[in-house]
Amino acid sequence: EAIAACTRLIRERADATGIALTVRADGALPQIRVDELKFKQVLINLLANAVKFTPRGGRIDVTATATRAGLEIEVRDTGAGMKAEDIPLALQPFRQVGEHVAGREQGTGLGLPLAKAFIELHRGSIAIESECGRGTTVRVVIPKSRFVAKTRARAS
Repeated sequence: EAIAACTRLIRERADATGIALTVRADGALPQIRVDELKFKQVLINLLANAVKFTPRGGRIDVTATATRAGLEIEVRDTGAGMKAEDIPLALQPFRQVGEHVAGREQGTGLGLPLAKAFIELHRGSIAIESECGRGTTVRVVIPKSRFVAKTRARAS
């Protein structure tokens, strides 16, 4: 539900800039115990960055899968990308990296650092892979320990 809500918010902006946005989620995703507002903020930050740095005609793919590690959400774009050595800098507050920043709408440099902090508050992890001119993939994992246990109906 959170993924659907956040992609609905971003879809209009993606459509207006000619970016294809696709979402693929396993049908039986687990319910997770998270601060809903912070979790949605993570998704919005990742999606907004993907739209911001993906040129017209590009694409953004969002996938959500239950894995052995937990709930894995991936946001993959065909945007500007960044150098591998710039990734740690991009995770620092108030930092923006890459040539793509010049001439683009400016931000605060807080999107990725906040996403990282909020995911880590939930004992999760965030990993970024990127290549200049080819795009960026951000993978967030919410651990299985945050899954809501299914309860069995009691016999009367």
